[in-house]
Amino acid sequence: MKYAKLRRGDAAALEFEDNSFDFVFSYHALEHISEPRKALREMYRVLKKGGGYWIGTPNKSRLVGYIGGKNTSFAEKIHWNLADWKARLTGKFQNELGAHAGFTANELHFLLSEVFPVVNDMTETYFFEIYANRQMMMKLIAQSGFSRFIYPSVYFSGVK
Repeated sequence: MKYAKLRRGDAAALEFEDNSFDFVFSYHALEHISEPRKALREMYRVLKKGGGYWIGTPNKSRLVGYIGGKNTSFAEKIHWNLADWKARLTGKFQNELGAHAGFTANELHFLLSEVFPVVNDMTETYFFEIYANRQMMMKLIAQSGFSRFIYPSVYFSGVK
């Protein structure tokens, strides 16, 4: 049995050899990295040929976020959404300025396409899976065309 070992490091300068990993997983981290393009190039570098990746960030186009947070109070969720909207209204809703903005689906797709040969938008699949017991609601969201504002995050996968 193999075990995961947690290590601290610089995502834009990973301390691993080329082609070291079968899979790269980045869940709500890329928006906190000052040089996301460099980090993605590093992810590509350490990924083995034929290896897969899964990358997700907050959806910068979301109207509200933090709804599904399991270990946060309702008051915290309201506070964080108000902070997001204040940042939006003052032109400061950007990762570089400390906001937990994330990327729009188009922005993340573009960034990934610069590095990875295969880029699949998995956002809808992800939310359909998470809310499997609410299929009717999920279908309405998907058909409405408002999913890009309703989904709080965006997810992509692919292979090297």
